[in-house]
Amino acid sequence: MDTFEDRLDGGWKWWEAAIEEAQEGRWVRSAVERLVIEDIAAATNPLHGGRMSPFTEDSWHVRIGRIANWAGVLRLAARSGGWALQPVAGPHPPRPAGMAELLSGIYAVGEQGELDAAAYEG
Repeated sequence: MDTFEDRLDGGWKWWEAAIEEAQEGRWVRSAVERLVIEDIAAATNPLHGGRMSPFTEDSWHVRIGRIANWAGVLRLAARSGGWALQPVAGPHPPRPAGMAELLSGIYAVGEQGELDAAAYEG
C-alpha cells in the first residue's frame, strides 16, 4: 500500500542515496544537473514568500498548496534533463544514485501535496 508514511520514508531513502553518492564522490553533478538545481531554487524561492520556515502561521491548505507547487517544478526539472521520476514507496533506490533519485525522492513529497490538495478541493 502506498500511504503518506510509505511515500515520505521512501522519499528520504532515495534522497539520502543521492546525497551519499555525492558526498562519497561517486556522483559528481554535471553542468546540466547544476543548472537544473539552480532553476529549481529560482522557481521555488517565491513559494515561501521570502520567509524562513516553519510556516506555522499559514493555514494548512496554504502549506499543502505550497508543497503541491513543488511537484510541478520537479516534473519540469526531470523533463528538462531527461530523468524519469520513479515511485519511491517500496522499492530501494538504484545504485549508483544520482539526479533521478534525488528528484524522485523530493517529488514524493510534492506529489503527496498534490494528492492532499486535490482531496481538499474535491
